[in-house]
Amino acid sequence: METLDKYRLKTMTGEHYMVTRLHFHCASQSKLKSALKKLKCIAFDESQNQWAWMYSNEARKIKFSIAYEDINPKMHPIVLGRIQMRSEREGFLNLNSFERTTKALEFFDKYIGRRTLKFTDVDVVNKILSPEEAKQGAHSRFFSTKPINSAELAEERLQKLMSLKALSPENGLQALVEFTDSAMRSFELIERLPCNFYEKNGLQSIKTALTMREIVAMRHWSGDTDFTVGELIKTITSGMQPSFADKLST
Repeated sequence: METLDKYRLKTMTGEHYMVTRLHFHCASQSKLKSALKKLKCIAFDESQNQWAWMYSNEARKIKFSIAYEDINPKMHPIVLGRIQMRSEREGFLNLNSFERTTKALEFFDKYIGRRTLKFTDVDVVNKILSPEEAKQGAHSRFFSTKPINSAELAEERLQKLMSLKALSPENGLQALVEFTDSAMRSFELIERLPCNFYEKNGLQSIKTALTMREIVAMRHWSGDTDFTVGELIKTITSGMQPSFADKLST
């Protein structure tokens, strides 16, 4: 849709502007600072008391849809994310796209290492932001309250299902129907997902979770605001898996 494409905000590296926040634990603030100082693509912003992760030096090896060489030199250095400490051993990394989120997981695991820095959860806003929304301090605004924890919500629903099933088969069947229906219709604007990057196939798992949410966000942008992740899963399992090209053309 040409009209929508005109106002669909994208990053300088070509991804849809969708804010995320990666939470992490670190061995200690001093050890993390020492490791960050060794990277040329990291710069400390004293006025904001945070580190800027820039698309330069070590990070130039990261591939996005718009190559580093194709970006106007006047736009460099591009900030890929901003790191801020919350306490001595906890902090977060703010990013402006789902793809930058998965790239960050790989980059910091390679250059910092999980003994010093380990990501735990990722907060996502399941919406493609307009230019005006992005100007309003999106991260601080959207993440000012605790997001819905999808893993905890699913566990609560499962526990309810199992308790009802224990009472009688009839109750269990009805609970299963309600559980499935609720899961299919559920779609939170602000959501917290477990960062299972360090598990087997963890990177692919988080990539899939984010890609599915981006597809749904695209459908919402196009006007289909009732579309959910559950419906997307139903479409995929029906053998009609949307391609990335389909996602961009909706």
